[in-house]
Amino acid sequence: EECSLWIQPFLHAAEFGCNKLPADPLLRSLIRQLHATADPRLPNWQIASRGLITHILSIVARLFAEQCDALGVSGRIAKTHRFASVVAHINQRLGDRIEAEELYRLAGLSHSRFSEAFRDAFGVGATRYIQVQRLKRAKRLLRSTELSVTEIAFMCGFGTISLFNTAFKKEVGASPTLYRRHGVPGFDA
Repeated sequence: EECSLWIQPFLHAAEFGCNKLPADPLLRSLIRQLHATADPRLPNWQIASRGLITHILSIVARLFAEQCDALGVSGRIAKTHRFASVVAHINQRLGDRIEAEELYRLAGLSHSRFSEAFRDAFGVGATRYIQVQRLKRAKRLLRSTELSVTEIAFMCGFGTISLFNTAFKKEVGASPTLYRRHGVPGFDA
């Protein structure tokens, strides 16, 4: 529970370029120690591992906060944290129809306040955010599965293959089939 509180701010780190932390010798040492400690044959391995994980997360959280402060994005990350339940809802339902009213309810905001606050936090409206997340998922599935393009389109919430192909090509600069075959530099999710 304590650790989960530290993890929340990392949700949107990649969106702000804060997803790569500087090297830290203490962190490296603790991770090696955790690897050696997490052995079920050792007595009290779970307690020792839990303590090390807590220490590791506290260091990662400090490094993350320092990097965000240096980049001047701490305020935006705090704003996105307010929408953690909304983002979780979106990610769980990317293949389904996502009702705007449910997003407003989860955020505890009216329609107009939600739209303004969401755009302020993420730099785009909720509709665009959802589409970008669907396209990121589609790119991952195209690269990592043998599912058909049609299956991926529907799994990612696009109502028709034509809509998926159009949105994908506009965003990525290549069709889903071409992307799967060759990838497109600079557009990986």
